[in-house]
Amino acid sequence: ILFNDGDGKTCTGDVEPIPIQFQDLFMEVPIPPSISLPKTEFMDALFTELWKTVVPRTETLTGGEEQGMESVKYMELPNSAMIKILEGPLRSFVLASVEPKVLDLTADSNTPNTDILDKRKAIIFLPSKYHLLFKFKISQNH
Repeated sequence: ILFNDGDGKTCTGDVEPIPIQFQDLFMEVPIPPSISLPKTEFMDALFTELWKTVVPRTETLTGGEEQGMESVKYMELPNSAMIKILEGPLRSFVLASVEPKVLDLTADSNTPNTDILDKRKAIIFLPSKYHLLFKFKISQNH
């Protein structure tokens, strides 16, 4: 490593490698000490309120200032691989399963979609002011 110190002197030295993983760039949700709710209840309530606040509404798309963006991604992974990711590298950001082994109602009809094995939500804080909110629907057929 080569750097200048506060006095303008050039210094050199050896530094051990510092392993940094993708999830090391994120922060877990800080919970204020004054919160008396159990962590899972607080996190679920926070997620719900943030989702309502940041997901853009139709009127904001026609010229108003957007507060957030919603995007749907299909990940062609076996459900076991997706669960492994959620329970591994992203574990500290994932809320408990929303409703394990539930039926999902599609937005366009009242017909149950029995393809959903599990639902999970995750909150990731990106210092200093950004938040990523995820809703995962894990299919049992993939």
